[in-house]
Amino acid sequence: MTCGIYQITNIKNGKIYIGSSQNIKMRWKDHLSKLNRDKHCNRHLQRSWKKYGDSEFLFEIIEYCDDTSRILQREQWFFDNVIRWGFDYNMNNTAGRPPILMGINNPMYGKSVSSDTRRKISDANKKNTGEKSSFYGKYHSPSAKLKIKKSQTGSGNSSSKLTEEKVLEIKKMGKSGKLTQKGIAQLFSVHQSTVSKILCGKIWGHV
Repeated sequence: MTCGIYQITNIKNGKIYIGSSQNIKMRWKDHLSKLNRDKHCNRHLQRSWKKYGDSEFLFEIIEYCDDTSRILQREQWFFDNVIRWGFDYNMNNTAGRPPILMGINNPMYGKSVSSDTRRKISDANKKNTGEKSSFYGKYHSPSAKLKIKKSQTGSGNSSSKLTEEKVLEIKKMGKSGKLTQKGIAQLFSVHQSTVSKILCGKIWGHV
């Protein structure tokens, strides 16, 4: 089993797709199966595959990664330093997240919801509003509101990669100017936008 970062290159136009996997051989088989069946979630890559054919694509491993815990960090480095956004095939600039299906890549592109379906959705939503809502007439106590707020911010958020100690380090590094925001982001395995929001006080403002 080979763990690391791989690249799919269109030999004709030079466009690339970069991804990561703990089992690259199986991931390539999955890509190949979906592309050949016109079922790949990346419609940009799928269209090129149909246009040029499989003989015009090169699949290669560009970095081996023995430590599986660092694989997304390394993939993010390639996203930040190699991918030419708006030109290459990758559609999401954050490692580990599924592609954002927008425009013609979205399966609902060009389709409209029928009036009957709209009515059913509206009727379903009405069942949980006003007096029909199970929470109607009830209020969160001040202590409950505080618990909810804590669970959604800072280290209380289960999806947060950062702790208050790490955020303090990020703020110190940002003030020192010795590292760029991209460099700080790579050091803490977070996206550059996260560092930017921390430094301008949009998130983790309580630290």
